[in-house]
Amino acid sequence: MTNNQTDLLYAHMTAGALKSIPRMFSSFHDVLVELLQNAYRAGAGNVCITHEAAQSTLEVDDDGPGLVGAQVLLDVGDSAWSEAVARAACPAGMGALAAFAFASKVVFTSRLADGTGWRLTATPEALQTPAQPALLEPLSHAAGEHGFSVKMVLSGEAVLSKHVIERARALYPFRVVLRTAEGEEVLEPYRTFRPDVTVETPYGRVEWSPSQNYLCDEPTQFSREGQWHGSRVLRSALMAAAERHPAAAVAKVVAAKPLLWFVPDGDGIQLHLPDRTELIDTVALHRAAEAIITALTAAVIEAAQAAARTWPDRLDATFLPVTLSSHWLQDEAVRKVVVEHLGWHLVGYDGFHELWVAEDGDGVSISGDAQGYLERKSLPVASAALAENLARCGVAAYYAPASTRVRARVRGLRHDLKASPYLALAEGLEIEVDGKPLRTSDSGEPLDIRWLAAVDGAFDLFDLDAVSAAVVWLGDVPALARYLGSREAEAQSLLNAVVLYDYHGYGSGCQYCEWLDDLEMDYRSVADEVLVSASQAFEPNMAGRRAIYFGLAHATAALVDSGRELDRVAHILKSVEHADARRLAARIAAADRSLARLRQEMAAAEVVHGRRAGVLAPAPRAKRTAATARAVVKA
Repeated sequence: MTNNQTDLLYAHMTAGALKSIPRMFSSFHDVLVELLQNAYRAGAGNVCITHEAAQSTLEVDDDGPGLVGAQVLLDVGDSAWSEAVARAACPAGMGALAAFAFASKVVFTSRLADGTGWRLTATPEALQTPAQPALLEPLSHAAGEHGFSVKMVLSGEAVLSKHVIERARALYPFRVVLRTAEGEEVLEPYRTFRPDVTVETPYGRVEWSPSQNYLCDEPTQFSREGQWHGSRVLRSALMAAAERHPAAAVAKVVAAKPLLWFVPDGDGIQLHLPDRTELIDTVALHRAAEAIITALTAAVIEAAQAAARTWPDRLDATFLPVTLSSHWLQDEAVRKVVVEHLGWHLVGYDGFHELWVAEDGDGVSISGDAQGYLERKSLPVASAALAENLARCGVAAYYAPASTRVRARVRGLRHDLKASPYLALAEGLEIEVDGKPLRTSDSGEPLDIRWLAAVDGAFDLFDLDAVSAAVVWLGDVPALARYLGSREAEAQSLLNAVVLYDYHGYGSGCQYCEWLDDLEMDYRSVADEVLVSASQAFEPNMAGRRAIYFGLAHATAALVDSGRELDRVAHILKSVEHADARRLAARIAAADRSLARLRQEMAAAEVVHGRRAGVLAPAPRAKRTAATARAVVKA
């Protein structure tokens, strides 16, 4: 450019760029895709792929109309396709050069219907600088025959197998024959996607299946001109459309599951060039995504409604009563959102009925018995902890943060985290549903709930926000002591809640290992820990009495274990035929009788101190008879 002068600059392709074009095709599969794509655009009805392994050649021959001029094969950006094909497919004009990517020589042959034709022989050096010219030869053949073939002498870098050919064959509508040294076979469309739901949209057909194995790493896929490719751009557009859908929970799961979109021809939906393995993020793509999500979500909900017509109010949380045609509802993510959309809700809770204790490489693991079912007539509760505790007590309740139907109030809360890390006390719990007291049945039976549990220590009730404990006991410490002492099964559930709380690190830390004896839980020790700490926190005047009781109880239990060991020794001695054995067995029997008397004395002492400590119920009063009444009067 000279001073004060305006120049015009034009884009052009350098020799280096021309040389690099074959490297845009990263595998021999991509090369075959380009050649079969050209056959599809040419309107071919039949394609023959001939692989001669001995000569390291592969030829793709189609029965399309052939190509009039050969120069277009070497001209980058010029494809010579018809206006209709160019408008629909937006060809990049580089597909023929893909043949040079893994070949040392390529022979292009064109047969025209008028009996004329040509053969073009070229090597990759045709794209070098200085270029080696390609050899063009005229051909003649029988009139009426037509087609186009590309024969490649493969280089040592080409990775070729039958699977590569089948995968490239893909979904093209023409007939494909594979010829090898082993013979000839017809390759059917390579289709592994088996849809559960198919919909037609203004933007083409869409197939969807939550149970489908992915065709590639990306489950959201599109197909155009017979090939399919994973598309993160399409998945992003679908998720954006799902966020705006009225049934967003269902729509987002639909968008996340495998689908295959058959993209119609036209330049409204644009593909990334030159490989066409990804879509371009455009307004047209988002309009198509909106239509796809709308149609698929409606179809999924409609199919689920049809399947649910015969379902009962209560369902198994992991397995739905579906038929073969709606088996896809068993997919965990789909099942969760679809059944909830239809009115069933997951009632989930930890029953605390038993613990699973196991050894692993890191020590001991402890887990609870999680329970759950789907219920149509369930109660929405804004507190997760209250919902789980109601479910544990037989009320079908589920967590719904925005619900205002259930109101709960805790009375007389007492909490001392330092002295009683596992347990807080409350005088009572009042629960109302729609302004009326909660009942467990239509007959009006009151709710029998003795304690609330939270394995993570989080009671998300307004009155319990400051509480961090495993259990909130609704009563006083003596009532808790009697509960743990007289209702074994329910007591163990409460103690299991304490163990899980401590195991997860919310209590005083790692206490669970002290409560284990050869992978068996020592529930007496857990109960002692809970009751002693609760006594110290809330009834310090009774703590000493309860410590005495627990000491006697442990001693009695140890004595019982000693008696079992004596019984075992006596059993062994009986099998020994000798005077010494018989003499020792007699002494064991005498010791056992002494232990029995001692057990009775210790058990009696344990009962006395248990009653004094409020752990055991008071002794029942003796009934007065007429004789005792006269004796009292006389006295």
